[in-house]
Amino acid sequence: MKACDFIIKYLSEKAGIDHIFTYAGGTNSMLLDSAHRLGRPRLIPCRHEQNAALAADGYAKAKSGLGCALAMSGPGATNMITGIAQSFFDSTPVFYLTGNVTTSTYKYDRPLRQFGYQETDIVSLVKPITKQAYFVDKIQRVSAALRSALQQCTINRPGPVLYDIPFDIQKLDVDESQLDVDFSLSVRTRLSKQQYVMFCELLSAARKPLILVGGGIQLSHAKKMLHDFSHRYNLPVVSSLLGRDAFDNTESLYVGYIGSYGIRAANKILAASDMVIVLGSRLDSRQTANIQEFACNKKIIHIDIDPDVIGSTVEPALGINMHLADFFEDFQSFAKEKPLNYKTSGVWLTSINNVRKLLNEDAMQDFGALNPKKFLRELSLAMPDGTTYTADVGNNQMWTAQSFVLKANDRILYSGGLGTMGYAIPAAIGAYFACPDRPLVAVAGDGGFQMSIAELQTIREFNIPVKIVVLNNNMLGLMKNFQDENFNGQYPATVIGYSVPDIEKIADAYGIQNYTLSVDQSGSEAINWLKSQTCPTLLQVKVPNNWGPYPKVLPGSGLGKQYPPLADDVESAIIKELL
Repeated sequence: MKACDFIIKYLSEKAGIDHIFTYAGGTNSMLLDSAHRLGRPRLIPCRHEQNAALAADGYAKAKSGLGCALAMSGPGATNMITGIAQSFFDSTPVFYLTGNVTTSTYKYDRPLRQFGYQETDIVSLVKPITKQAYFVDKIQRVSAALRSALQQCTINRPGPVLYDIPFDIQKLDVDESQLDVDFSLSVRTRLSKQQYVMFCELLSAARKPLILVGGGIQLSHAKKMLHDFSHRYNLPVVSSLLGRDAFDNTESLYVGYIGSYGIRAANKILAASDMVIVLGSRLDSRQTANIQEFACNKKIIHIDIDPDVIGSTVEPALGINMHLADFFEDFQSFAKEKPLNYKTSGVWLTSINNVRKLLNEDAMQDFGALNPKKFLRELSLAMPDGTTYTADVGNNQMWTAQSFVLKANDRILYSGGLGTMGYAIPAAIGAYFACPDRPLVAVAGDGGFQMSIAELQTIREFNIPVKIVVLNNNMLGLMKNFQDENFNGQYPATVIGYSVPDIEKIADAYGIQNYTLSVDQSGSEAINWLKSQTCPTLLQVKVPNNWGPYPKVLPGSGLGKQYPPLADDVESAIIKELL
C-alpha cells in the first residue's frame, strides 16, 4: 500500500477523522487523490489555507474530537501557521498534514537559502506552536510517526501536531498490516485520598465559595459532571471566555462571565469570594486582572491536566494535576465512602442574587439607538437550545461574552489565547461539518468579516445553513477604544484609512440571502427573519460607533474596579452586601 493511501486510511479508520479541510497544491495532490479515491475522509476545500486550519479548529471544538487540515509545502504550509497557533493556545486537538518537496530537492544542511521550489522547513517554524512536529523523510518512519503524532495530539493536554511528508515518500510502499496497530491513548490519572481530604477541609472552611470554569471542562467532556458537582454542594459558578458554554446560563447557580471585560456582578462576586475552585483554566491575566488583588483573602484549589499551569500565576492552597473527568469520577467514589457534608450557605447565595439585582445587567436599554449587547442577548434567547455559535475577535467577541444567554446544550466557539480575527466564519464551516443538525450562528465584526470573506463561497458551495451576523460600525472598534485611552483619540488604521465595502452587495454576489438592520430599528423583526431562514443567511447590524466593550477593567486595577465607575450609592450597597 502506498504511504499516501496508508496515511489517509489510518486517519479515517483509527483516528476517526471523517473530514479534512484543505486547499490543493502540488505536494499534497497524492494525499488529496487518496482521500478522493478511498471515499473518506470527506474533503472540504476552503479558499485559503489559514481558513482551512481555522475550520479544522472549529470542527474539533464542536465535535469534541480530532480535526484535520491538509496543505501543500511552502506558502500553503506557512499560510496554516496562524491556525496552528490558534489550536495550540486553545488546546485544540488538530492533526495538521503537509506535503513537502521531494527528498532529492530538500535543502537539508546545504549552505543555501533555498534548494527546492516551494520548499520550506515548516517543522522548524511550527515547533514552538505544536505539541510535536514530524518531518517524515524515511518510509520506515511513516506508520510509527503517524501513531506518535495522533497520540501526542490527544494525550494529556490536547493540542495540534504537524506531520510533514515529502512528495516522493508519499509514493513508496508501506506495510499494510500496520493499519491494524492502534495508537496509545492517555493513561488515567487518580485522585489520592489525601487530596480528597484536603479538598474537603478547604471547602468546609469556606463561607463564600465559587467555581471558576475554563475551557478544560469541554475538552474533558465533563460538562454534566460539573453540573452535578455544582448542584450537589450548591456551589455558584463563574466562567472564563473559553468556559463560557460550560454551564447552563439560565440556572440560578450561574453567576456570569469574569475577566477584563467580564460582567460587573460576576467580577465583584469573584473578588469578594474566599474560596475559588478553578477547573480547567490557566488563570491568565485577562481573567485575574491585578493578581495580588485577585488572590487576596482567598484560598485557591486549582485542578488542571497541565502541571505547568498550576501555580504559574497564583500559588494554590491545593493543586491537583488531573484530567477533569477523572477528578469528578474519583471525587464521587471517595464521597461515597466518606461523604462531604457541605452546602454553600444561603447567606452567600442571597448576597449573590442581591448584587445581581442591584446591578440589573439584564435590563439593557436602547438609549434611542440600537444596543448591540441587548440585540445579542435577545438573539441568544430566541435561538433554540442546542445552537452552536462562533464569534470573531474584537468588540463582537466581548459583547457576545457579556450578553449571550447560553442554554444547557448551546456551544460557543471562540479564538481565546491567540485572538485570531477572521475566526468566526471558518470556525462555523468546521462546526457545521462536525454537527450538521445543530442550528448555527456566526457573529463577526466588519473587520473580522473582511478577513475571511472568501469563505462565503465555501458556505455557498456546500449550502451551509449558517446564520452570519455582521456587527458593522465601519471601524475597528476595539482598537479604536484602545486608541481613545492611549493615543489622545488619534485613529490611524482603525478609522483613518479603514473602510468597509457594501456588505449587501457582497452577500448578493455570493448568492447569500441578506437583511440589514439600521441603528434606529428594533432588533426583534431582524431576529425573527434570521430564525426563519433555512439557507445561508447574512444579517448586517448597523451599530452606532459610540458603543465600546464596557464595562472594562483598566490596567493595574482589580476585577472589582471596572470602568466606567458605578454611582457611589450603588458601589456602597454592593460592598455592604458582599462583606
